[in-house]
Amino acid sequence: MAGQTQGQQPPASGQPAAPSSPSQDRLPNGTVAGVVIGVAVGVALLSVLVTFIIMRRTHNFENSKRHRNRKSAGGFESAPRRQYEDESETKGGLVTSTAIGANSLDKYLPQSADDKTIQTRSRTMLDQIEIYVENFYQDTPSPSAGVVEAAISAFDSPYLRRSLASTISQSRYSLFLIKHLLTQHVIASISIPPSSNHSLLPDDVVLLSNKIEAGRTNATSKPGFAPSFVARRDRRINEIVEKFLQTFAPWANTRCANDERAKSLSDILKDAAGLGLFFFSQPSDPRFQWPGQEELGSNKIAISPALVKITDELGQPLTQPQVLVGAAVQKL
Repeated sequence: MAGQTQGQQPPASGQPAAPSSPSQDRLPNGTVAGVVIGVAVGVALLSVLVTFIIMRRTHNFENSKRHRNRKSAGGFESAPRRQYEDESETKGGLVTSTAIGANSLDKYLPQSADDKTIQTRSRTMLDQIEIYVENFYQDTPSPSAGVVEAAISAFDSPYLRRSLASTISQSRYSLFLIKHLLTQHVIASISIPPSSNHSLLPDDVVLLSNKIEAGRTNATSKPGFAPSFVARRDRRINEIVEKFLQTFAPWANTRCANDERAKSLSDILKDAAGLGLFFFSQPSDPRFQWPGQEELGSNKIAISPALVKITDELGQPLTQPQVLVGAAVQKL
């Protein structure tokens, strides 16, 4: 057209506009960062969920497997070994059924001791008796204390040549006699069959002594004792202590208190009662044996007897009794 300057022509009507630049279509940086973080968090949560499901299924499978393995042939379920051992407790001083397993019964039953243990326990008791007499008594009776022959005769010994009253009045060594008498009295109170009216063993042991003598082959059949036995045993011990202290008061060492003398003897008798039960539980059948007068000869006395083993650990009689502790003999 004339008079019009030549320039860029406007776009025709209906034609598309020119495309915009790339910078105009890009998302903001904050939006992009949020999307990336969200995807990462989602992936992490999904991983945790998958791991949890897998572990849970594995745990359930293992539990089911252990459950099946614990089923016994009779259909009873047994507890796991660790739990079973943790429940091995006692209630009221008694062993409960859950406390004893098939492989642990030996812990609750009397076990056969070796000869060394039997020797040691026996010598300990005999030594305690000798030391007690040496500490609390003396050879010469007190002039102010009268000797009561009736009381003396109650402690008479079948292993003396003459009566106790006659022997102790003529002996220069009264301590040897007192040691013998106390030892003989203690051993008589724990012997099977009982040879004393003041037995320190449980009544069921005393009543079954004849049956046990007929065949001592099974240590598991030996009875125990009820808690009431302890009270009865202590009453008998108190009777023995009181009687002994009164009888031998003329020979008492005045430098020692009478309460201490009584307590020491009471402790010895309690230990002796335990030794008697220990012997009773042994299939080897250890016994005290006093030497006869023909073995001792004249003017001699056995302070304590020998300890011999009559049967072996299976309860079978020995051809020759085995001497575990020799008799202690003194000259009067």
